[in-house]
Amino acid sequence: MGEPVEIRHVSLGGQIDPLDWAYPCLDDEHASYAEGQLRTADALLLGRRTDEGLCAACQAMAPSSFVDRMDAIPKFVGSARWGPRIHPPPGTPRTAGVVLRAPRR
Repeated sequence: MGEPVEIRHVSLGGQIDPLDWAYPCLDDEHASYAEGQLRTADALLLGRRTDEGLCAACQAMAPSSFVDRMDAIPKFVGSARWGPRIHPPPGTPRTAGVVLRAPRR
């Protein structure tokens, strides 16, 4: 297994969310970089809201190698609460800070 790599969109002013400021920067060069990072990743570690957003975004995208890879790559989701795509295995206590494998879309 490789080393963990963190990738996040952050403005120079430290703004992370909402991503409205980032949209003008999401050009072909960024798409090529992001697809390269995704291609070389073994798995993704996501927050619940990010996982839910990526799932919705990929379902709305036209078929592509990016969407295929995003759908196929293992995803591990950390969350302090359960979400619509995160279901605990039977008998699992509902504790905070759980990391579960997210189902494919």
